[in-house]
Amino acid sequence: MQVSSYRHHIELSLQKAKPKFIEKSFFLIAGMVLLGLGFISSLFFYQFKLDEPLRAQNQYLENVIGSFSQTKQSVNETLQSFQVAGANIKFVDNLKESTPQAAGFYTYLNDIDKTVAKIDSLEKNIKYQKAQSRHADVPEIFQPVTAHLNSFYDTSLAILQRSKEEQVFAKEMLSATGLPFYLPVLSDEAMWASRDTKQIKTYYETKKLEANISLAALAKLSVPTEFRFYYNAQIAHLTLFVETGGKVVDILIQPDDKDPETATQLEKAYQVLNDAKAQNEQIAQTLLTERLKVFDQKRNYDRFAQINIMANSLNGELAQLAADQPQPKTDQVFKALMDI
Repeated sequence: MQVSSYRHHIELSLQKAKPKFIEKSFFLIAGMVLLGLGFISSLFFYQFKLDEPLRAQNQYLENVIGSFSQTKQSVNETLQSFQVAGANIKFVDNLKESTPQAAGFYTYLNDIDKTVAKIDSLEKNIKYQKAQSRHADVPEIFQPVTAHLNSFYDTSLAILQRSKEEQVFAKEMLSATGLPFYLPVLSDEAMWASRDTKQIKTYYETKKLEANISLAALAKLSVPTEFRFYYNAQIAHLTLFVETGGKVVDILIQPDDKDPETATQLEKAYQVLNDAKAQNEQIAQTLLTERLKVFDQKRNYDRFAQINIMANSLNGELAQLAADQPQPKTDQVFKALMDI
């Protein structure tokens, strides 16, 4: 009986000791795992801190590439707006002497306003990028490309400013000339067909006053050298209109000759108009050619060529920098974990 009781006691003791051993082993393993995780975390945090300069470099390069791409796209959109406006001018000019009303006056004015708005927006964006560059902590490795970017921005601003000055002058010319003289026409053919002498006289008396007002407004403008021919052609048309209108009125206030074989005063006046039209045709062509300079596609492509050359060079430089730039080791770990 005693031997049996002793064995039973031993078995009970072993059964109680076994869970304690497993429990201690579990805690030991858990402790080692936690220590390992802590050690790994410390190493990861240490590496994360080491990667901070590289991470800042990558963030700076990413911002620079994004800003540059946006600016380059805006420059291209501005250049395209010149092409659209130029096409509108050519379309309107096809009317020439066929109508006394300038159907494209407000279209042209709207095109100018849109182009100026694009230039203003682009200038504002470029100036902002330059300001950011001055205040940013530029990594030493990116000092050269930052200098190239600032040179690109400076060149772009200078070219845009010249283009804007031309647009502003074109608008001033348009406003000073006025809607009635947007197209270089000398007559209203439907009015002449009516043979209403009184109406014709009133028309030219009124338009002469308007033409003189336009001449006075144009005289106040400061004319860029490259648009002197445009300005002179507009002055020539208005002057011709005043002179022709004066001659027509002077002829029409005279009574018709009683000799039926002699031309009527209306016929004489119309002959004066036809003679003036021949002279005006050359003026009208000069006006179109000079007016188109503001939006001429080739001229503006040539002007923006320097921007495009610099942009292409920068594009290659930034692409190479992005390809060569190493990635932080901790970011690579995060990416690998995300891909799992």
